[in-house]
Amino acid sequence: MTQSALKGRCTVGANGARGGSFLENGSALAVETTSLCLLPLFLPLLEQHPQLRNSWIKILDQKSAIMMTGFRLNLSPLKEPLGFVKLVEWLTAIFAFGCCGGFSGKNVICILCGDDSNETLSAMYQYPFRLSQFPLIDKNTTLCNHSVTTTHMMGDSASSAEFFVGVGIVCFLYSMAALLVYLGYMHVYKDSDFGPIFDFVITAILVFLWLVCSSAWAKGLQNVKSATDTEGIIGTLALCKGSNITCEVTEFANMRTLNISVVFGYLNMLVWAFNAWFVYKETRWHSRKFSSQPGPGRHQVPAPI
Repeated sequence: MTQSALKGRCTVGANGARGGSFLENGSALAVETTSLCLLPLFLPLLEQHPQLRNSWIKILDQKSAIMMTGFRLNLSPLKEPLGFVKLVEWLTAIFAFGCCGGFSGKNVICILCGDDSNETLSAMYQYPFRLSQFPLIDKNTTLCNHSVTTTHMMGDSASSAEFFVGVGIVCFLYSMAALLVYLGYMHVYKDSDFGPIFDFVITAILVFLWLVCSSAWAKGLQNVKSATDTEGIIGTLALCKGSNITCEVTEFANMRTLNISVVFGYLNMLVWAFNAWFVYKETRWHSRKFSSQPGPGRHQVPAPI
């Protein structure tokens, strides 16, 4: 590289600093401009060592690329549907997996014996709702003059519950990463084809996952309710099948948060599907389709034969 070319780079860097095009990089820009301006002083040494000169030019090019693509905080995307909906997705994902993953409850079972006495059992369970690991009767005991061995509840909804919570956590993390890109690297996001296309593909996949996991968890929740109600307990505890013994669940765990989690699961599906449209508008597929449409009053000219 000649001395005039290097001086030209120094002039461009200095003018860029004065023009304010890179003022957002602060002191880093001042260091880069100073390095460019001092570079002609080392031209004799760089001309004698071509490898050193090429390495120095490569470093300057890399640092210039970093300056151009560095973090630039801009809150304006939050005022647009693309960023605002992503913030809504972040919040709804928290409610979805938080309401499911933090649940623990207890049902109280009353056993009416034939001699007018009664016994009380407590059925405690929690996420991930692997009910076969929660005992109704922990140790061998005597109930209504009957010897009863250790008995666990029946049912396992762990797979659907863990799948639902896992999708919620993935969406929570992806929403945070996407917001970071929107607020700090939107200039890189819009200048590349990979960013919007990758965002759209992931968003479409997550819409499908929300549909699947919400449906699976809705079915799993129904299984939990069936296994912990009166009929489920009677089917689990052999003692309750006696002719003179009656079992009934007198107190149910509050499953309101679990019902809310299912609602937020389907709500997340709708929100992500709504957001997919705005992400699609950022891709080249939409821009090509829009640019290929003829404008009003324009007529296509037939090709010559």
